Amino acid sequence: MIIDGCNPEYINEEATPFLYALKEKGGYMEISFTPTFANRVEIFTGKSPRTTDTFVDFCYDPKRSPFKFLKFLRKKVTLKNRSPTVRKLLSLCSFLSSGFFVDPINIPLSFLPYFSLNESMIKFLNDERKRTEEHLFGVLEREGFEVDFLYGTTVGVMKRVMGMLHGERKVLFVHFGETDGIGHKCGPNSPEMRKTLRLISAAIKKIFESGKFDFIFVFGDHNMVQVHENLNLWQGLRKLEIKPLQDYIFFLNSPMARFWFRNERAEEIVKEHLSSLKCGKVVTKKELKKREIPVHEKYGELIFWMKKGINISPDFYHTQKVKGMHGYLDEDARVPFIAFRKDGELRMRKRGRLRDIAPTLLDLLGVRSERMEGRSLLKRK
Repeated sequence: MIIDGCNPEYINEEATPFLYALKEKGGYMEISFTPTFANRVEIFTGKSPRTTDTFVDFCYDPKRSPFKFLKFLRKKVTLKNRSPTVRKLLSLCSFLSSGFFVDPINIPLSFLPYFSLNESMIKFLNDERKRTEEHLFGVLEREGFEVDFLYGTTVGVMKRVMGMLHGERKVLFVHFGETDGIGHKCGPNSPEMRKTLRLISAAIKKIFESGKFDFIFVFGDHNMVQVHENLNLWQGLRKLEIKPLQDYIFFLNSPMARFWFRNERAEEIVKEHLSSLKCGKVVTKKELKKREIPVHEKYGELIFWMKKGINISPDFYHTQKVKGMHGYLDEDARVPFIAFRKDGELRMRKRGRLRDIAPTLLDLLGVRSERMEGRSLLKRK
């Protein structure tokens, strides 16, 4: 069971009483993850983002962009909410190109012809759809297990989950998704978050009390940080002597900004502007490699990463200020991992990573996969 955007502090007696009790009964640890926006890939492939080449969803890729037809647009670059109708039409363009409906959110129309969905993400989604052995679902089905995956709000998921708790060789994945949105909108320490966590804790208790399981994993896919400062980076860029499209292109992901340059002068001016800001830093390729983040021109010729708790607002995903964000580079980010086995004790290692969850699941099921880089979190006597 995945709780989207879950902090270790969320597991406490007040907000999540059942999960807190389950933590005491079973094995518990805090696991680290790579600060990317492709955490599902790390979970279900058991590999690092550097190996799978997954970092962010949209990449600089003018040759493959499904939005090439918009190149005739030379509209002024603006950051504003796009109408639902236009978003659906653009998502359809993405489907016709990649086979997946991908919402380009609020990427400026004049920028869209230069971006496409990350090809490595398309591969992952295809592996999931086709259940290949590059994906955990495919490994399980090869071994004769029935696999189901549910994603949505707690209320929506629970309407279906109880009827699916049957079968001797069944693995059920449940992803509680609303905590991520609430974390962004209201903040990780908000009353709204505590209310939602109590609901999720009660839902997992209901699944637990059914007794129709051999073991249960509960963990987060990434964390959520309280935002204490917002930077309008776009406002500063607009004042520079260079022009978007003509001199450079950028992509504003909430905790980072990515840049591509048409000339050396533009690069120098942007670097000088960013160096004057004390709220973040230009990240070197060496540091990206150290954090196991893939390095490629499609992700950015220059990446400016914000300090923990500082957010770029507006960006290409949010036009309103948010109160919570994830994906910061300058923190040792961790998420909780609870493992409970009905018929026996689970002893776990002290440290682990997100990519270790899939091998741990396979270990409990007696299945091996040579394709995964992670290793089981279970301790052997």
